[in-house]
Amino acid sequence: MPELNYALFRKLSRSEPALISVPAAQAPLSISTDTRTLRAGQVFWALRGEHFDGHEFVANALQNSAAFAVVEKGFPARPGQNLFFVRNSLAALQELAALYRDTFKIPLIALTGSNGKTTTKEMLAHLLGQLYPVYKTKGNLNNHIGCPLSLLETGRDDRAAVIELGTNHPGEIAVLADMVRPDHALVTNIGPAHLEFFGNEQGVFSEKTRLFESLAPAGKVYINVDDPWLAGWQKTGPERITFGFHGQPAVTGKISGLDEHGNAALTINNSRVIRLQVPGRHNAGNALAAAAVAINMGLTLNQIADGLETFCAPKQRSQLKEINGVLVLNDSYNANPASMQAAIDLAKSVSHPGKTWLLLGDMLELGATAQEAHRKLLANAVNGRTEILLRGSIFKSCLDEGPAQPGGLTWFASHETLAAYLNERLHPGDLILVKGSRGLQMEKIIEQIKYAG
Repeated sequence: MPELNYALFRKLSRSEPALISVPAAQAPLSISTDTRTLRAGQVFWALRGEHFDGHEFVANALQNSAAFAVVEKGFPARPGQNLFFVRNSLAALQELAALYRDTFKIPLIALTGSNGKTTTKEMLAHLLGQLYPVYKTKGNLNNHIGCPLSLLETGRDDRAAVIELGTNHPGEIAVLADMVRPDHALVTNIGPAHLEFFGNEQGVFSEKTRLFESLAPAGKVYINVDDPWLAGWQKTGPERITFGFHGQPAVTGKISGLDEHGNAALTINNSRVIRLQVPGRHNAGNALAAAAVAINMGLTLNQIADGLETFCAPKQRSQLKEINGVLVLNDSYNANPASMQAAIDLAKSVSHPGKTWLLLGDMLELGATAQEAHRKLLANAVNGRTEILLRGSIFKSCLDEGPAQPGGLTWFASHETLAAYLNERLHPGDLILVKGSRGLQMEKIIEQIKYAG
């Protein structure tokens, strides 16, 4: 496929050709929005945000050998500066990504969902990567800025691309999906995430399934038939491929048990048993979703089984490690009610002789449902071998409403006080689950724990 080059910049409908002062021979190109990681020869893109303005760093970028800087009209130019003027830098970035997408001759898979999208993306890229070079969204760069940057990083040697789409406000998937225009589209599931902005799960469903509507008639959509919201989705146009653990989907899975670490034994389409290396029944579901796409991209069941058996969990997502006799389940990247419950269920399924410690942070962006969701979670989590250590104002308000429930519920004002409390009580054989929304940064507690030994 072609590389990103200056000719595409000339096609930007929002650009002002009379204001461009950039040498035309600049190819191939790559984009940076951060002067701290800018490499010589890259294009610096000055974006504006609620708490930042990239235009403040243009001079620094040019001094650090940026090829040129993309800035908004009205930016005060200086003699000798290589600047490309646009009316709106974010809109121009998205438009450039859409133009670049038009050059693709490789299959592009886009996926979204309330839970599991990053792990599913990583699994699918791992499967396809056994056969040929695959580009995948790096980390969690899946929003209105990260998604176009991901498209623009897809290289000429890649033979497929797996792009993750994220949203927390209505209308965002439509913008991203129309830019990405995938050949394959997957929605992992629908759950109570970002309800502060979507209102209810119907709103989440309407937002997420907008991805399906971005496909050309020859595209393929992947339907999780175990999800009550998605099971009935049916529109004319793209081919509908079903997957799930129940009924008779096109790609069917069966879990025949969990090992002592909570890893599932998974069978796909009655083939050989796959011993997953990522714990939890929910990750077996992610594996089945990835397999459904991989099958329809030509991989054999043996190739899929080989790939899934060598796949390891992404950072801060269902990572289970033993440190000095203590099991640590780090699932701290983010949280909503469904993913939090799945993590707690996983912690309870892992075999260990000691106590279970649940280190839980608030689940954010739940709007009017927040209090009830947190109360329900706590009621389901408590048992005799479990002690729950909490962070965040929502959990605190739940405890302030009445006496502590049996099993031990303790709220802490800081990561440091929580870690100190735990350090005095932790013993070999115990298990620690760390989970919370990104804003709580619960992973920082792990760094402060002095493991028993």
